[in-house]
Amino acid sequence: MWRYENLYSKWHGWLPVAEQGQSNVDSEGDPIVYPIAMYFDYRDYFVEAYGLRDASALSGRYLLTTTHDRFRAHSSQAENPYLRELTHQVLGGGLYSGNDWDSYATSSGDDVSYPALNSLIGPNGLPIDPSKASYTEIWVNDEDFKDIADGSLVRVENEIGAVYCVIRKTARCVPGFVGLHQGCWYDPRTIGGKTVDVGGNCNTLMATKPSRIDHGNAQQSAMVKITVVK
Repeated sequence: MWRYENLYSKWHGWLPVAEQGQSNVDSEGDPIVYPIAMYFDYRDYFVEAYGLRDASALSGRYLLTTTHDRFRAHSSQAENPYLRELTHQVLGGGLYSGNDWDSYATSSGDDVSYPALNSLIGPNGLPIDPSKASYTEIWVNDEDFKDIADGSLVRVENEIGAVYCVIRKTARCVPGFVGLHQGCWYDPRTIGGKTVDVGGNCNTLMATKPSRIDHGNAQQSAMVKITVVK
């Protein structure tokens, strides 16, 4: 403990003694980092980040992880009309991993107001049938979702946000895990009085609270609930 708290005193000796070292206690007075290797239950982070009472509130959720798909630019490029066009048109015009098909999502002239991807939301403010529009995919274990048809439109959510996706059932996802590719555009729409990102951007679901394991943000994972959109 002493070694950790005095880790940087060699380089910052010019600081007042009271300001040297590092803070090593959390809001409850427990050490953030222990002097010996410790196991932290990954659910503890989500309980804290989501403001939950305990881990029982995570029951029935899936651990979402994010990867980069091909034909994708990072979602920070959502307003770049060139990349928006290139990454949202599938070669051959077929549905692949959430990219648009049959139409381009581009801007015109100086207009940088983009419509919902491939007109995902109809004039009545409700989502279009996924068989007629191209939502981004979320990969799920086929046994976990054996009672739900492949390609069904689902709402993926937690205390941070909500996105619409279509499920893609595969044995390549282990039970309990789901995969949502990075690089989807952020397209928030008000549906039923609530904001839903119909672009399927995984960042919509990520907390910004630093984790006690690495003092960074757990931007690559989230605990989510998945329900079919009726």
